[in-house]
Amino acid sequence: KAAKTFRKSIKLCDKLPFGFYNLALVLLRSNDAFGGAQHALKAVECLGPLHSTSSGVHDQTWAECYSLAFKAFYSALHKSPATAMSIEPPWWNDGDLRRISKIIVEKLASDADAWEMRAW
Repeated sequence: KAAKTFRKSIKLCDKLPFGFYNLALVLLRSNDAFGGAQHALKAVECLGPLHSTSSGVHDQTWAECYSLAFKAFYSALHKSPATAMSIEPPWWNDGDLRRISKIIVEKLASDADAWEMRAW
């Protein structure tokens, strides 16, 4: 039921990350790693280019979306590498992951997923 509600919210407003983010959480908790990854990555897309934000500052929402996208894609990659690679994000490389994870750890210092991303 929650997934259905978030899909409806996405239809109402697909320019903001919140519906995609919450749908990704629901799908991941339902053991749908690929679906969770797709929607987490869509939430990241809604934030705009990786190298900038509208305010020039990476905020909590930015950090949470990227942290979830990492966790979801990593999970999908382990469950089905070939399928996951079909949605591989452009920032899935050592340089971008180091840079992103540094910012995320600064914003979400008590978040275990943020530290996992940094350690990876």
